[in-house]
Amino acid sequence: MRVKVAKWGNSVAVRIPKDIVDQAGLSDGQELDVETRGGILEFRPVTRRYTLEELLDGTGPAGPEGPPDLIEWGADRGGEALPDDAYARGEITYDDIVSGRDAARRR
Repeated sequence: MRVKVAKWGNSVAVRIPKDIVDQAGLSDGQELDVETRGGILEFRPVTRRYTLEELLDGTGPAGPEGPPDLIEWGADRGGEALPDDAYARGEITYDDIVSGRDAARRR
């Protein structure tokens, strides 16, 4: 499709036909990034980059739906309680176990 470049103040403008606007999903007032590559113009919609504050705005500590309901499971029975070992007491970490560093402590 051919279009004409027209003067617009100190710049020039190109009118984009409606069917192209619809196909590209563009809307009036939308910002575009414009680049040239090898003499070819490239137009890309500007993608919004949200800050962490914007992403978390309006959410509570447990998300927008609030904290979950607590479920009472009753008293511990069986193997639910932590065993009395070096890992449970915080003397070693998971990395110590995986790397074998706790083996020397057990000897």
